[in-house]
Amino acid sequence: MALSEKQRQNKIAKKIAKRKERLSEKKSTGELDANAKHSNLTSSPIHECLISERLSDMGMGHVMISRRVSGDRIAFYMFLLDIYCLGVKDAFSSTVTMAEYDRKIV
Repeated sequence: MALSEKQRQNKIAKKIAKRKERLSEKKSTGELDANAKHSNLTSSPIHECLISERLSDMGMGHVMISRRVSGDRIAFYMFLLDIYCLGVKDAFSSTVTMAEYDRKIV
């Protein structure tokens, strides 16, 4: 059975109220701040992109992308790639100081 115009408007109003309530809950728990931090990471300049030398020979290897986040902090993302079959097999990320980053890369 089709909804009348008034019922449809009420349904839309309830949906909007729920959306506003969820947004205010996210603001109070700080969830929106976490998303803002993530978007800050993706807009940071790329520091390095390193690729395993034997990736094309063996078909499997690592790719690492690092970004300078702030001051002496570096965020890096490591991917294990299988270029012949599965694509990305594993991935992780971390944020460390520049000194820790240099130690891990060597």
